[in-house]
Amino acid sequence: ELQRLGERLVATELPELLQSLADVATFVQKIEQSIGFQEVSVRSAKGVSAGLSLTGTAMAFTPLCAVGFGLLAAGAGVGVTTATGDALGQHVQKEELRRRLALLGVAEEKVQHQLRALLAFSFPGVQPEEFVEAS
Repeated sequence: ELQRLGERLVATELPELLQSLADVATFVQKIEQSIGFQEVSVRSAKGVSAGLSLTGTAMAFTPLCAVGFGLLAAGAGVGVTTATGDALGQHVQKEELRRRLALLGVAEEKVQHQLRALLAFSFPGVQPEEFVEAS
């Protein structure tokens, strides 16, 4: 029984935990790179939006007022689209990170379960609370 518990821990549960850790680390690196790109994109889009709005405002008081109002509307559209895209991107990243962390938690629980089983089998007369106190 002890050998079976140890083999399962080493062959299944620990590799799953290590894989989950690697997945989370890789995803965090991907988010870090993505955030940099997203920040540049958002800043660029905000600059375009501001430029369109300023130009539209200036043109709104000239004979080209129709074009000016069009530029104002385009600037507002770019601003709304940028804000929406930024919020969606952040939401998707947060949800994916939560999902991966939940998987990591499940893998950790499996390892802990196998370790408790190994301890219980190896030391049948010792209560689990005593292990906690000793650690």
